[in-house]
Amino acid sequence: MEEAPDRWPGIEIEIIPGISSITAIPAELKIPLADGQERFCVLPATYGIEDLPSLAAEFDTIILTKVGRMIPSLVKMLRQHELLRTATYVTYGTTDQQKIVKDLETLEGDRCDYFSMVMISIRRRKGVLRGLPRDSAGIS
Repeated sequence: MEEAPDRWPGIEIEIIPGISSITAIPAELKIPLADGQERFCVLPATYGIEDLPSLAAEFDTIILTKVGRMIPSLVKMLRQHELLRTATYVTYGTTDQQKIVKDLETLEGDRCDYFSMVMISIRRRKGVLRGLPRDSAGIS
C-alpha cells in the first residue's frame, strides 16, 4: 500500500476493510483466538520457528502465517515440543478451496500452499475468568 504510488504513479488506491485471516481462521475453527486472560501472537513462520518454544511458554495461541514451505520443519519442532495435538493447518481459509488439517503429520511430505497458516491453540490460561485458581489454569 505505501509503495504502490511510487511503483505505479497515477494508480488509484481504494482501501476496502475486511476480516483478516488472523481472526477469520479461529472463527472458522470455532477455537477462540484469545479468551479472558489468554494471550496470542502472530508471526510469519518464515522468520524463525526456532522461537516457537519460548513463544509457547508465553502465549496461549500462536498464529503462524506463510507456513507453506516450513511445514516439514514446523512439524518436527511441534513434535519435539509436544505441541502437535494443539496445531491446526488451514489453507485458503474462508474460501471454497478451504482445507483444514488437524493432523499436521499427514502434511509432512506434501507441498503446502502459500496461502496457509497454522493455529497453535495451547490455552494454558483457559478458565481463569470462570474462577479457577491461577495455578490450576496453568499460570504460576
